[in-house]
Amino acid sequence: EQYFARLGGEADRSVLLEQLQARTGVDLKDKAAKGEMDQKALDQLLSTTSVEIFPVMLPTKENGFDAISMYCDDKGVAKGLEENARATGLARAAGFPQQTFRGDIFVGRVFDDTEDEWRRVDFPLSLCNSDAEWVTKCKKQRERRSSCDIKSLADQIGANNPAKVTPDTMQDATPTGETDAYKWRQTDDEVEVTFKTEGLQKGDKKLVKVAFTRAHLKVEVRGQAVID
Repeated sequence: EQYFARLGGEADRSVLLEQLQARTGVDLKDKAAKGEMDQKALDQLLSTTSVEIFPVMLPTKENGFDAISMYCDDKGVAKGLEENARATGLARAAGFPQQTFRGDIFVGRVFDDTEDEWRRVDFPLSLCNSDAEWVTKCKKQRERRSSCDIKSLADQIGANNPAKVTPDTMQDATPTGETDAYKWRQTDDEVEVTFKTEGLQKGDKKLVKVAFTRAHLKVEVRGQAVID
């Protein structure tokens, strides 16, 4: 975050608000206009620098529990940053044909057996090419993944807090559900869980702790478990 903050760059507020509405379903501009959200809080939210983590390769037994992620400025589009051709090319070669990165990108690699051991692993410059072995493994992993795998994870996330699924959501091409504590939706590639915790701003992320494995998700806010 400090790195991207030092780079500066002014973000287009209208683009940011559109992105936030697309991600959360909440029209923050409308809430601020109606007095339902403090303008200072909105300004702080839009000016906060944060890092978006894009998981490229997931740790599985087949790939030796190797995991690779890319880190970027989450306001890259709103700042009008130039496309990072190298990072974009790597992601697309690894099985993400629609992915585009803007601005500077950091690549992280870890060993994660999803149970006991987690450690960082070197990612040398020699691996930053589309012919690298990890790119081939990642592409195969993407090809093997199916919506059934994602649906299974979504089911297990809601195992202790069954989501209310209505006939409308069953007819929708995108599976969704909702409880008193959170709502979720599933696409072919991911499950998005949005928690209904009030009073938190983007800068309060230190108050939130998230731990997950392939079959379990635990989220704590201010020391209290929201889902486990």
